[in-house]
Amino acid sequence: MSTPRKVAVVAHSGKTFGGGLDELRRRITDTGVDDLLWFEVPKSRKAPKQVREALKAKVDLLVVWGGDGMVQRSLDVVAGSKDKTPVAIMPAGTGNLLATNLGIPAKMDEAVDIAFHGRHRKIDMGRLGGEYFGVMAGIGFDGAMINDADKNLKDRLGKLAYVWAGLRHVNGEA
Repeated sequence: MSTPRKVAVVAHSGKTFGGGLDELRRRITDTGVDDLLWFEVPKSRKAPKQVREALKAKVDLLVVWGGDGMVQRSLDVVAGSKDKTPVAIMPAGTGNLLATNLGIPAKMDEAVDIAFHGRHRKIDMGRLGGEYFGVMAGIGFDGAMINDADKNLKDRLGKLAYVWAGLRHVNGEA
């Protein structure tokens, strides 16, 4: 696969992975990209607007930096568009379920290599409540547990924050 010439990065600025966004920018420019569009958002709910801007610019590749929420919101926009731009995931979140299921490693150099030199694969997308998703949708206890996981605890404890949120629901504290 040849190197995409026009690339957009939509990144959750609060998420970390490898050497951070500076390392990602360096690794992308080192691949020979001619045109790099860069969008950073403070929260994943702000990503759809930036993804739409990237798609409007007719990029060859969309790189999404963040966790499952960031990836879901980005894929929702791409799946709902007529232009099926390839998406690369940089797993910078807590769970990174879709990235893990797709075999995207938790090492930046390897993830970037897959993004630029890996084989494109189509994935099945589900749709619930008008939104597309790539790995799972949760309702009831599952949805409440994910929704109520404290951001600061996720930063400190990682995936254990979800267990804590689940226990709070079992005990009726949430």
